[in-house]
Amino acid sequence: MAEAVRRFESRSNPDVVRRLIARPIRLEHSRLVPPQPEPELLPEAQAETQPAISETEAETIVSVGAERDVELLEAELALLKAVLQAEREETAQLRARLSGPGTEAEMDVRAIRERWAALVDHLLLSRR
Repeated sequence: MAEAVRRFESRSNPDVVRRLIARPIRLEHSRLVPPQPEPELLPEAQAETQPAISETEAETIVSVGAERDVELLEAELALLKAVLQAEREETAQLRARLSGPGTEAEMDVRAIRERWAALVDHLLLSRR
């Protein structure tokens, strides 16, 4: 298993995977906490600090931000799926190696060995 982990780490950047998997999801916590009230500004100060933008520009900015967030989440999801698939493949390979003889040649060798053992047992028991 340690060898498989080393090979996997050499193929990909484990920090990214670790950050994605271990990242806390705080969506529900953020909904429960009310937003911090902003300090009140005088009407003249508000006019100076806020540039005048139209509603369509504001909607465009929000939609671009939302699209970017969706793209980032889709990329993270694709990365997590790739990591899980690699882990499944590695696990399947390790299980196949540990499960026993995988080739017919190994099975033939085992059968020959068992026949010889049976013959030796028969010869030893028949002498008694």
